[in-house]
Amino acid sequence: MALQLDSSLNVTTLTTAFVSIVLASLVWWRRFVRLARLRERVARLHSLSEQILDVDSAARIVELLDRRLSGILGPCRTAIYSHDASTGALEATAGAKTVPPAAVQCQQNGRPGMTSEALYLPMFAQGQASGVLELRSLEARDLQADERAALRHMANQAAIAIRLLGQRQLRDQLLRSEQLGAAGVLVSNIASELRPPLARIIALANEHHLAAAASEAAGALETLDRIISIGRPEQARVQPFDLNRAVSQLAEFRSRAWRLRMIATSIDLTPGCLPVLGARGQIEQALLNLVVLAEQSQEDSASRRIDIATQHRDGRAILALSFPAPAPLDTGPVSSLSAVRGLIESHGGGWEQELREGQARFEISLPLSGSLDSASDLTPRRGPSKTLTLLLAHPEPDNLRTLITALGERGHRAVPAGTAGQALDLSSRLRFDALFASRSLADLDWPALAARAQANAGLIGLLCGPSELAPPGIASLRVPLDETELDSVLSELAETA
Repeated sequence: MALQLDSSLNVTTLTTAFVSIVLASLVWWRRFVRLARLRERVARLHSLSEQILDVDSAARIVELLDRRLSGILGPCRTAIYSHDASTGALEATAGAKTVPPAAVQCQQNGRPGMTSEALYLPMFAQGQASGVLELRSLEARDLQADERAALRHMANQAAIAIRLLGQRQLRDQLLRSEQLGAAGVLVSNIASELRPPLARIIALANEHHLAAAASEAAGALETLDRIISIGRPEQARVQPFDLNRAVSQLAEFRSRAWRLRMIATSIDLTPGCLPVLGARGQIEQALLNLVVLAEQSQEDSASRRIDIATQHRDGRAILALSFPAPAPLDTGPVSSLSAVRGLIESHGGGWEQELREGQARFEISLPLSGSLDSASDLTPRRGPSKTLTLLLAHPEPDNLRTLITALGERGHRAVPAGTAGQALDLSSRLRFDALFASRSLADLDWPALAARAQANAGLIGLLCGPSELAPPGIASLRVPLDETELDSVLSELAETA
């Protein structure tokens, strides 16, 4: 009997132990599976965070997160709210039109926040608050600590990506402005060379009573004058100018073309001036491209018309251009609309376009700068009475960039040379008002260079280092730039050139 009880007890004990082991194994296995899934989700979140850095806009970041997070957290919608450091306010940047109070609170306290609809994560870039990332997901409330940490990292990555985008856009804008300015000066110089022969053609045509030839040459000369105006150095500088005046001059410039093409026009400018800040030549070129586009799109139309109007609204200058558009707008030898839009937006401008029922309308907005009552402060600095051309010889031409820029801003030209040989070759083929050369040129000393270049340059001077002195009676320019010294030398050159 005792043996039977012991046997029964042993079976019960073994069964209990077995069941306990199975249950423990199941619990352990479920925990293992959960941890494995958690690690996988965290890894996918970190991978997605790295992909954010390759995206080229805040809107694209939102698109990427909406698409990829739905496969990680289930159905998910995101939005980015950016912090405006100048006003301290949040702005709906991508994925939403308004800023919810929970996002504002998250920005203010710098901690994640949760509502019944969304999770809000503060965005930090280099320790500075830059906005809020919003995640509207059904599973957001059930996230584990590791997942929340991964999402906070993702928000910071988005902040860094947006800051890098801003820096990249600024760098691209500066480079584009520099390239456009250089190209404008080059085109202006070429146009200046073409002006005298065109003027002679007009004179000869009038002398021989060739009215048609004289008219065509006059039109070409008018175009050259416009190109020269756009290409001037002061037109490539960012400075205040009157948008109304620019539009008036543009209309005057194209008036002959409009008459020949029988295009009716309406120019409705708001009273007074519209002061905006920007590179006038570049903005004028963008407007000219739009006008030419309007002209070309109506080539086959019986009724041709261009309407241009300006106004000011909410602290911005508004220019609207509309015209019939029976032909596609992407045809013809004109700059693409995307290039024109990019140039306007690089000046902080806005762009809207509407194409419907054979009618096209473009609206450009630019930030106002200064008073609307008077344009007296918008008069650009007058250029020099004579444009000087200087040859600058230095073993490291990159060090001359500031000096060359300063000369360009004053309306003068500068040609760099890296060796004495290059300087002598250039001076033998071109006439320079002055040659300034460094003593550190490797292939020829300064006295020998000065003696050989004397016949081809009006003045020979020195490019001096910071502590270097020029001999008495020798003109000098300092590298780095000394603006007072530069103005003095240019004044003396203008009197003797």
